[in-house]
Amino acid sequence: MISVRNLTLDLQTHEGSRRVLDDISLELADGEFVALMGANGSGKTSLARCLNGIYLPTSGEVNVDGLDTRDAKALPEIRRRLGLVFQNPDDQIVAPAVEREIAFGPENLGVPRPEMRRRVEAMLKLFRLEAYRQQAPHLLSGGEKQRLALAAVMAMQPRHLVFDEPTSLLDYESRCQLLELMAQLVASSNPFSVQPLTLLMITQFAEEALFAQRLLVLDHGRLVMNSLPREIFMRVDALQQIGLHPPIEFLAHHESPEHPIEDFLLTPIL
Repeated sequence: MISVRNLTLDLQTHEGSRRVLDDISLELADGEFVALMGANGSGKTSLARCLNGIYLPTSGEVNVDGLDTRDAKALPEIRRRLGLVFQNPDDQIVAPAVEREIAFGPENLGVPRPEMRRRVEAMLKLFRLEAYRQQAPHLLSGGEKQRLALAAVMAMQPRHLVFDEPTSLLDYESRCQLLELMAQLVASSNPFSVQPLTLLMITQFAEEALFAQRLLVLDHGRLVMNSLPREIFMRVDALQQIGLHPPIEFLAHHESPEHPIEDFLLTPIL
């Protein structure tokens, strides 16, 4: 479980200290798929970086499976248990070849070589990267790079995954492929792990949040909504006031409330 209690974060800027997260409390249950939305500057990426200890709380606490991010000795284990996939995969790909990138994490964790080799082969197959094993990552397409970044994180066998707007730089087809992978990751029968993964997906696309079990909404560093995506997207006026727009089905229902929302839905939702 991921537990956040009264998390406040101040960061230094050229203008001085700025509060980016303000008294946030939330929990992410094991195996839960949660989406996180908010306008630009609302604190989404800062929250993601607090979850694996890149940023430490100014006050409050963040615990991952009972491990406190403020404990320096616990950080390596926290970062093994919680994988972070950045918006731009180029920001986290470091190796000169695809298979070396997948091996990088397990190697740093001290995984025995036979087990490391097994994980690399499994990830190459699962993420459809076998044909590129010796290829330089910078020669891959955007969707292939994102799959590689995810494969490299999954090779460390995390219990929790945080995606920071992973589809924002992808074309429509690549977005759909990555969303399909996410659905498999949280399925009880997923082929990527021995147990269902906790998944937090930061997204700017409301349509993607419909696939989540729960939706969190940040506004100016505060958690202002925390409920089912369906319930939140029905609050059209409140969302628009903080710079967010629900999926088109909910906008249509807002204009014609005499019809039930089911008349407008294009995608089944929770």
